[in-house]
Amino acid sequence: MKSFIYIIITIAACSIVYGYAEKNPVIYAPQISAINVDGVLSDWESSSGWVTFGKWYPVANPGLSSTTKARYAWNEATNLLYIGIESTEGIGAVLEIGGLYATMDYNRDTSISALTEQLGLNPATQIEFSQWSGGTPQSIFNQDYGTTAGIVARYTYDGTKLTIEMAIPIYSNWFDSGSAMSLTSSMDVYVYANIFNAGWTAGDSQVADGRYMYLAKGSVVNRGSLVRLRPQAKPLNCDDVPYFGKDIADLDGNCMVNLADFAMIAASWMRCTDPCGIECDTFSGVIVKVDDYGAHGNGVDDDTAAFQSAAEVVQAFGGAISLGHNKVYRVGEQIHTDGVYPYYVYQPIISIDGVHGNKVAIIGNGATLKLNDGLRFGSFDKNTGAVYNPTLPFTDHAYDVGVGNIIQITNCDEVEIRDLTIDGNIDSVVLGGFFGDTGRQCDGVGVYLSKNSKVSVYNAYSHHNTLDGFYIADATATAGVLKPHSLMNVESFYNARQGLSWVGGNGLTVFDSKFSYTGRATFTSSPGAGCDIEAMVINRNGQFTNCKFVDNVGEGLISYSGTGDSANCIFTDCLFWGTTKWSIWPNNPGFKFINCDIYGSVTETYGSATASDATQFTGCHFEDVPGSYTSTALLNCSGQNVKFDGCTIKANQTRALNMTGTSTQEIFTNCDIYHNYNGLASGGYQSTMQGSSLSNTRFHESFSSLNYYISVGTVTVGSGVVVDGPRCKWQSTSGATGTITPGLY
Repeated sequence: MKSFIYIIITIAACSIVYGYAEKNPVIYAPQISAINVDGVLSDWESSSGWVTFGKWYPVANPGLSSTTKARYAWNEATNLLYIGIESTEGIGAVLEIGGLYATMDYNRDTSISALTEQLGLNPATQIEFSQWSGGTPQSIFNQDYGTTAGIVARYTYDGTKLTIEMAIPIYSNWFDSGSAMSLTSSMDVYVYANIFNAGWTAGDSQVADGRYMYLAKGSVVNRGSLVRLRPQAKPLNCDDVPYFGKDIADLDGNCMVNLADFAMIAASWMRCTDPCGIECDTFSGVIVKVDDYGAHGNGVDDDTAAFQSAAEVVQAFGGAISLGHNKVYRVGEQIHTDGVYPYYVYQPIISIDGVHGNKVAIIGNGATLKLNDGLRFGSFDKNTGAVYNPTLPFTDHAYDVGVGNIIQITNCDEVEIRDLTIDGNIDSVVLGGFFGDTGRQCDGVGVYLSKNSKVSVYNAYSHHNTLDGFYIADATATAGVLKPHSLMNVESFYNARQGLSWVGGNGLTVFDSKFSYTGRATFTSSPGAGCDIEAMVINRNGQFTNCKFVDNVGEGLISYSGTGDSANCIFTDCLFWGTTKWSIWPNNPGFKFINCDIYGSVTETYGSATASDATQFTGCHFEDVPGSYTSTALLNCSGQNVKFDGCTIKANQTRALNMTGTSTQEIFTNCDIYHNYNGLASGGYQSTMQGSSLSNTRFHESFSSLNYYISVGTVTVGSGVVVDGPRCKWQSTSGATGTITPGLY
């Protein structure tokens, strides 16, 4: 049987150490004399220490039994980074050089996540070395548009050991062969190394804490090791090693943090050889494989009973429920018992409560949980089971028929859910009448989490649920106690009520996630938002980074001040795109938006005499792009100390600003406001501001013949306020253009 080893090396150069590299090893690459790239490393008079990859992913019995290692050096005169690889695998090797970007400030509009989503793969330059019964290596070729300019690579093979030698320029943009950077001894280079299985479905990344990354979900990008281009092979002293976090792992005491340190703990580490395997986790409780309890996972047979049995074991002892790799499990059951209401009662699927001392985990292994066809949802007559159509509001629970929450975990110390798809099968339910205050507010959540102390959910997709994709609650939450919940790389699409409902807690962190298309399936229930932050008691300290809220029936984000005590949420590098409702409705204190793209009209910002409580926008781009929802104005909001700093406000299909109420002062500083809407009658206003404050802000326009003005009342103008004109003028159609004199208008 022939085996493969695939080694991925993705390189990015930068001058700033970013937080996501905290636990990765540091490799010191010395400068050496220019070398002849011939597949022989004997002319490397010095280099970094060997970085050993090891036996990381056994693709099939006997798996990878070889050793593979790399070393690094550089030369200033040739402006090249040198990489040497030795492997006893010898059959075949594939290396990817390059990556999505080399400068860490690459245009965020074409960020790693965006390009990966568009292309399906990480664009890179790929070199393949093959040794098939004396075969010759293939030529360098491109994979998804990466550049090969200046890359030289050769190999030798002695029948046992494959040696690869490479000389590589570093590009600031790996799509542009003319963007080679000058290497200097002060430059840091990120090198991401990986070993793949032969099927290209998963692999292991070179990270310092030995965690496994499931590559099929793209979660290893941005996790490269740091190669420091220093003149010396080792740091002068241990103080020269940068501190990347409290778990820095210089285990052998040589002032270098690299994979050599982990040889010291290889025996325990290498027990974990499958990136999706439950062996890679340490549980004090049991590990329950649901297939051992009779689950079929064939997408046809009902596996509800098997999951109920597995959940009972974890309920008793703590531990993990493990699903079969990439299987589809059909679940969900409703029963009728005479004299019991409602007429149809759903049965739990995975329901776990009150596990303390041990972690509770659902390890999906790429599997899908899909609700069975024909389950009922909504109001049904309590005596006959027929569809019941009440007048709302209607809250008699004898008529309340839900499909149930597919995963429900409550009151536990620690919860982990990963690598799982949840399909609520909304198109195949039998729909009853309305229930609740609006729509059908019955149980039907993909992942329901309540009153847990610590939660991690990653690589999870919850879609087409009859209520919410994810629901996080904690009626016991207090402002003084953090209970960290994190969602990473989760997607929540086509759910009826919400992508994410956060209705209680303190300390929610969401990375690289999407909450979109709520209400775009068979039916919807209000609010129909991407994310609803609505506290039963309190919500505190939410952080959303690189998340998307797109094309929901309701708002992309809604946080209504009339529902509970929510505060202090930060949104960074997020996209909000309202198509039929407001893009955002952030009407609670301490909401901040940083470098976000906000498409569609905005409403209900929060004003406060305490500036830090007022809604703040920094570096955001507002625009009514085609297909976005528009109202009276793009910014249809007001409030004391609501601040727009360094923002671009571009109105193409409606007015730009509608800031009413002279008793409140909204603040605009360092902003660009574009009036591009010519659908108003000539002589009308393009923006209205009352009580606002402006400084270093410019009003642009794009009109050919019509005349407009900027309506103001009790507006404070500081320095640097400019109205371009000539068609849209300050205060009236005959008002001023150019620099506006500071003062009160």
